[in-house]
Amino acid sequence: MSFRKRRRPTPFYKIPPPFSPMAGDYAELHQSGTSPWCAMMQVAADDTYDDYVICRGFDPRILKFVDYASGDANKPGISVAKPFGKRTTGTYEIGEIYPAFLPTQGRTELNEFKQGPYFPPSPVAVKWRVGQNPGVVTGGLDGGQPENLTDEIGILYDHNGKVVNWLLIDSKAGDDHFLFTLSEDMGATEGLAEIRSMDDATQVEASAEVKNTLGDFSHLKSGERGICVKSGGIYYAVHPEGGGTIEFLVDSVTTVNDTASPYDGMRELTVTIISPPCNRTSLHLASAKVYEHDPQCLAGDETDAALVGRKGTAFEGVFQDQSSTASPGDLTPCHWVLQGLCCP
Repeated sequence: MSFRKRRRPTPFYKIPPPFSPMAGDYAELHQSGTSPWCAMMQVAADDTYDDYVICRGFDPRILKFVDYASGDANKPGISVAKPFGKRTTGTYEIGEIYPAFLPTQGRTELNEFKQGPYFPPSPVAVKWRVGQNPGVVTGGLDGGQPENLTDEIGILYDHNGKVVNWLLIDSKAGDDHFLFTLSEDMGATEGLAEIRSMDDATQVEASAEVKNTLGDFSHLKSGERGICVKSGGIYYAVHPEGGGTIEFLVDSVTTVNDTASPYDGMRELTVTIISPPCNRTSLHLASAKVYEHDPQCLAGDETDAALVGRKGTAFEGVFQDQSSTASPGDLTPCHWVLQGLCCP
């Protein structure tokens, strides 16, 4: 027994879809789009490239785990783009695991159009559309972010000349604090220093400028260490390593008489440090300036000459700026403040 085909098959609901001459079939009534692929990636090689890192992971497009071994063509690994803003070497460590996604790629060619849903390309005036592919900035800010809307973002290739597809999804805050060791005395605005990781195990930069934040670090000498934070590609000193109290011997004494100096009117002791803080041993036998704030009750009315050779102690602090142009609330740079003097 046979049945005659229905005049209008039920799925069409009596309204057949339009014919698609390009695909040679019925056209789709709606465009469902393509969800980006997502995969877990593990960092598998030293982070030596600014814009991407070599990982291993399962590629859901080919249903295969792609392993990595240096020099092994059968284990090529997967180059995964770093998030914008974190595109510097040393950001990731071997073994770390992060999710990664494959941004939707635009189709512009006719043969691509035949192969599936059409995704319009970026407008001519915009060379790269956010979300289209990982991309890489030409110029821009440290960390890989564009500086403005006119910065060109091109296709990102890895060291093998292959286009990078995957983009790392990373919520880790990143290491933005570093140790620095001055290679020269801290200047009024900055000083050159070696930059190292906070665990002191890795050199980040052999020589870089560290900003003298608010002028509070002018007392730091060559060889002294401190902590800095990196913001916008610039290192800013945030506080010296340690602080604490020093014991010293007075070499000479004078009273500052300079209306442009933040220490105007203070008694200034040039001293030799004989007992520095435990974590600032480089200060041992170093020369330093110690200031006594008004009212000068420690040295009293003793002459400058009477203070030479005396032992004393000092701590680090700030005080109201004493220069003639200072306003209430303006502070001096961080300096050694006279705490005590031994009796003659």
